[in-house]
Amino acid sequence: MNAKTPNLFSRQDFFDKVFRKSGFYNSLNGARSVISNLDTFCGAVYQKNTDDLLTEIRETIQENPNDVTPMIFLDKFSSYLQDKKKSTSSIKGYINFSKKYLRQCGGIRISGEDMQDYVTISIDQEGDEDLEHYFMMR
Repeated sequence: MNAKTPNLFSRQDFFDKVFRKSGFYNSLNGARSVISNLDTFCGAVYQKNTDDLLTEIRETIQENPNDVTPMIFLDKFSSYLQDKKKSTSSIKGYINFSKKYLRQCGGIRISGEDMQDYVTISIDQEGDEDLEHYFMMR
């Protein structure tokens, strides 16, 4: 395939941007934690290095712009995080950082509409009771 490889940020560039934007080491450490979890996920589920997998995904969507692989990837990551007992708010943060990483370092753009349509973030167990209460009150 002869598609032009986009200019992308390195992983270190990504971390530097996170720190420059916030000015807080907690943000930087959070970003590193997200990407570390993403690396673990890619190895466990796909048996691949994260950046190699992102290259494959980018090439797939260059060949077929309507391909839903990036959204399925993030949805599987969301499920993986839920299986690891991460809270809903943590999963949302992980998915948002991962989406930025895919765009800035992987050259993969995902629209907000596609995120809503394809990526499911489950509610916390406490939220289940609230939801159950909501349906009972209707």
